[in-house]
Amino acid sequence: MTIHRKPYADLIQRAATIAVVVCSLLYFATYLYIALARITYPFELEWLEGLSLQHVKRVMGAGTLYDPPSLDFVPNLYPPLHAYLGAIVGYLFGASLFTLRALSMIASLGVMFLIHKFVSRETCQTNRFWNVPALVAVGLFVGTFNIVGGWFDIARIDSVFMFFILLSIYILRFYPSPRGLLVAGLAIAASGFVKQSGFVLAVPIMAAVLIIHRRKGAIFCLSFFGISALTTIFLVMLYEDWWFTYYVIDMPSRHPKVALNSLEILWRDLISPMPIACGLAACALLSIDSQTPKHRQVFLGAFLIGSVGISWLVRKHVGAFLNDTIPAYAALSLLAGVGLDRAIRLSGQAGNWRWAASGACLLLLYQFSTLRYDPTAHIPTAQDRTAGEFVIAQLKTIPGDVFLPHHGYLAEMAGKRSFAHTLAIDNLMLEDPGPQREKLGRQIVDALAQHRFSAVILESDGWHYKLIGTYYRPLRSLYPSSDVFFPRTGAHLRPETIFVPRRDSIDGVAKRAP
Repeated sequence: MTIHRKPYADLIQRAATIAVVVCSLLYFATYLYIALARITYPFELEWLEGLSLQHVKRVMGAGTLYDPPSLDFVPNLYPPLHAYLGAIVGYLFGASLFTLRALSMIASLGVMFLIHKFVSRETCQTNRFWNVPALVAVGLFVGTFNIVGGWFDIARIDSVFMFFILLSIYILRFYPSPRGLLVAGLAIAASGFVKQSGFVLAVPIMAAVLIIHRRKGAIFCLSFFGISALTTIFLVMLYEDWWFTYYVIDMPSRHPKVALNSLEILWRDLISPMPIACGLAACALLSIDSQTPKHRQVFLGAFLIGSVGISWLVRKHVGAFLNDTIPAYAALSLLAGVGLDRAIRLSGQAGNWRWAASGACLLLLYQFSTLRYDPTAHIPTAQDRTAGEFVIAQLKTIPGDVFLPHHGYLAEMAGKRSFAHTLAIDNLMLEDPGPQREKLGRQIVDALAQHRFSAVILESDGWHYKLIGTYYRPLRSLYPSSDVFFPRTGAHLRPETIFVPRRDSIDGVAKRAP
């Protein structure tokens, strides 16, 4: 009996391809495990999740968001769409960190689905889930979970923002009918009303659409400008005295920048963590043959430039964090999937496709290895949960209002009212030209001087320690342990010390710790 052995190159190519697919699926499964393991955690995974929840509850309760700044509430500097979407989910299922995380998780899965569909169609394999370039693109994107701060599923705006962007890009590329262009304009305008940088990304996309579709591309531009203008007019009329533009346009325009070199940002945030993906993305943009639509390079190039551009613009501002690189990594991962297909096809024309595919997969295995991380670092422990429950129990024993500058949501969990968040206060103090800053500063000082609060919980960063210490004295620490109840990402902050009014005391405050 004759045994037919497959060529050595074919076996290597198959093994390398399977290994790359396994890595992609493993990163996807790891993300699902992390997201599901922490979605019900009742406390913050990141120190601004509570502020997102505060916005949603504000919309559901007062029906407004952009009111004159006061000690009771100061909004963040983002447009309102995420808060309104959160309010819709809140009306249906209740307003909580759980529901906001569920919204983000669904949006992040939508982003991954659109990346897969985009690469599948771009590589002409629309009916195959096991499309290797598409799976690689998804794997690369979800593999950046750790280097973007573990941000995909937390109760913040970024995944919803990215979903609207990818939805617009997908429709523009594959459904450029008048109706499709109209919907795509609506989607990218929606991204801008989640986060202002969506409007910046729209500029290179509009240029590419006009180059590719010419007159028909005007439908996309008119849709984008029309929806953006009408929505802005509505919001200006809804919030009197121009408070909408004050928070969303005026203050962000004065936000200070950090002195970082642009090439340094590009190298640190993109090239150094993802060198193989960058190489494959370059292949997608630079490889042109008779089978490649000429307009594809224009569109993909505009998408990459716009996505990297908005990440770069935001990263140059004070307070920017790793999550601001998500658009750049999404575009890079998508193009890397397309580039993998192009590299294999070009090598196939030269008769070396098996060795080229093997080499590309081996390089991708190296890329995946550089993205590895410990999933448990992103999941709160039982001790964190116990410490949080103990904090709530202590807050309940304190009569009257308690001021937690960074974590007002904890006061609400204890049945008390919350007040303006530190970040929103500091943004106003930093960027307002004068009148509102001085007014809010007087409110804060007066409230502390008059002992409006039964207690103030000073945070681990010592926020305004000198001011608070003038009118309140430290009573004791909230925890006996120094390593519990910190968020899993973002600023390393937690409520730390109970301060009580000077010449005063609080009866009934629990002394024991968990």
